[in-house]
Amino acid sequence: TTMTGRTKEAFALADELLSIARELDDTDLLLEAYHARVPGLLRTADLGAIKDAAQEVVRLYDHERHRDHANYFGGHDSRVRAQSFHAISLWGLGFPDQGKQMAWRCIENARALGHTFSLAHGLNMGGLTFLLLKDADACRAAADELYPLAERNKFSWPLTYARFVRGWLRSQEGDHDAGIEEMLKAADEGPAAVLQPIVLTLTAEQQMRAGQLEAALGTLDRAMKENAAQHARFYEPEMIRLRGEVLLAQSPSNAAQAVNIFTNAMAVAAQQSCRTLELRAALSLARLLSNNGRRPEARDLLAPVYGGFTEGFDEPDLQAAKTLLAELS
Repeated sequence: TTMTGRTKEAFALADELLSIARELDDTDLLLEAYHARVPGLLRTADLGAIKDAAQEVVRLYDHERHRDHANYFGGHDSRVRAQSFHAISLWGLGFPDQGKQMAWRCIENARALGHTFSLAHGLNMGGLTFLLLKDADACRAAADELYPLAERNKFSWPLTYARFVRGWLRSQEGDHDAGIEEMLKAADEGPAAVLQPIVLTLTAEQQMRAGQLEAALGTLDRAMKENAAQHARFYEPEMIRLRGEVLLAQSPSNAAQAVNIFTNAMAVAAQQSCRTLELRAALSLARLLSNNGRRPEARDLLAPVYGGFTEGFDEPDLQAAKTLLAELS
């Protein structure tokens, strides 16, 4: 149900399963009830709840007792899935180092399990954290392992994701036209539907970098429309922020509009407790304010957001924030 965008219905069913499992005092069902809740929580961008539910799955999971659940509950291992979503939540909550470590742990556990689709799922959804981190080396390693595995076993969703990542990597390396074409082709394939708002936003970013500004705005329109259709909120702050960046790239006369857009992106990210995207929006706004002679305001805006981080200082966004704050001092 979650995969088809019926988020409210999915939550109702997951809550019913939780109630039944608690009433029966059945830890096996309770494990799967928390497992069922995690994907819906990503749609609502409730990062703290994703972390809590994922940790419950891991707490309840027993390797010998539950490793066979993958054969009759969803086709993939509950711990692998929970850890893949836990990694995404850690990324969003402002713990990029822990998020990356959790993504690799998810993949390593999937390999040890010896269950083929669980490994594909781990490389797919665990690998999404690498993509959100824009870690090209990790993305390449995950996609190079996932692509032949998914192709050989005809796993359509993981294969589509691997194709998308290959396109993203090509664009990152400077082959924008071919890379963007590959990304759009993957995004338009049916199996990509559940992640389409995210992959479209990532595509729009590459279009912007390639100077394809009108195309980028069109792709962002598609992403927002798909987000609304899926009743989803995750990655919405980045969709908003990128629109402001594209408008600025089109003309400096769009600065006032961009200020409002960046401010909105920050507010949405803060509401979602998504520190990573709040920082990204704050960086965009602080740069714009600084360029328009409002340096003290830019510093006062960015400093507390940057100050909320305790790790990940080698990540590009945090490095950029540190550099800008030094310039504004």
